[in-house]
Amino acid sequence: MRNSLLILVGLVLLSSWATAEPPDIVNSENTFEQVGTNLGSSVDSLLQRGSDTRWIAWSVPAVEGHRYLCCWGRGDRLSQRGACSLESRDRHFVMSDGHDTNRPPVILEISVLVRAEARRVEEVRVYSETCRLDAGGRAVTWLESVSAEQSVAWLTTLIGEETGQGRSDDLSEEVLMALALHKGPAADRELATFADSGRSSSLREEAIFWLGEARGQAGLEVLDRLLDTERDADIKTHIAFALTLSSAPGAIERLTVLGRRDPDPEVRGEALFWLAQEGGAGAADAVKRAVDSDPDREVREQAIFALSQLPDGQGTDLLLEIVRDPSQDASVRQEALFWLAQSEDDRALDLVSDILQK
Repeated sequence: MRNSLLILVGLVLLSSWATAEPPDIVNSENTFEQVGTNLGSSVDSLLQRGSDTRWIAWSVPAVEGHRYLCCWGRGDRLSQRGACSLESRDRHFVMSDGHDTNRPPVILEISVLVRAEARRVEEVRVYSETCRLDAGGRAVTWLESVSAEQSVAWLTTLIGEETGQGRSDDLSEEVLMALALHKGPAADRELATFADSGRSSSLREEAIFWLGEARGQAGLEVLDRLLDTERDADIKTHIAFALTLSSAPGAIERLTVLGRRDPDPEVRGEALFWLAQEGGAGAADAVKRAVDSDPDREVREQAIFALSQLPDGQGTDLLLEIVRDPSQDASVRQEALFWLAQSEDDRALDLVSDILQK
């Protein structure tokens, strides 16, 4: 009897999962279909049923830790009523890492929405499960029981099809965003592949961005590996920025090492800039060390600028020290004086005034 009861409870839970309600979609004609083992076949079948514009949607578990993702449309009456307009061209996305007390701190699922027009995919959107959507009168087919692995596999295939047809990267970038918000190692692997060998530099950069912004420790491990193998300075500067987005322990320390040891002066300078933007313990010391000891004059000058960017005027004392230090290169002292003159600190203005009076 006890075993039969457990089986019955399990069937009830399974049934409730398989027929989970879609997000709150208004102004639409919603239909529901079950997906088998191949999400691609289900999407293709829906695409071939007619050339009218429609939406195909499903939900999957969301990456851990955050993402409230919805939209706010300037002047959009639908958004003002609390619904995100799928058909509006005026879209402003709002994303939270879970620390904003005005937004739900954590979500469990994301909704992936595909806009089909003339039997082909034209757009891919992703929203958090708590975002209310307005379909603008379009039909919405909700696919049930889609796994994260199925969704990742289909989205990855879609990027390959789009780039193979020579279309712009806009749709592929939308897909990468959706991939980044999927829970599980499948999304980590695909983003790593695009970051390694995307068919265009813009796709590589987009994948690198999301590895830092959304993928936590797994993303940091990929970025760290790329820094050891990548030779393209532009790509490495994008990795430097992505490190500032990462929530994983050790990301800023890796950025500090990059600013000190990378063989490319452009990469060292960019890393110092982002390190200063991030601030925090040790940032000022790391940037000042570059001013004093980096072998490249342009990097030293960029480090001066980075000092001026430290939050809360932290770099002012260091800039004053550099201007007053006769052992520093004249060009470095001049650069420090220039950025001091841009500040509103009274000490900096007094120093500039003294110099002009001599």
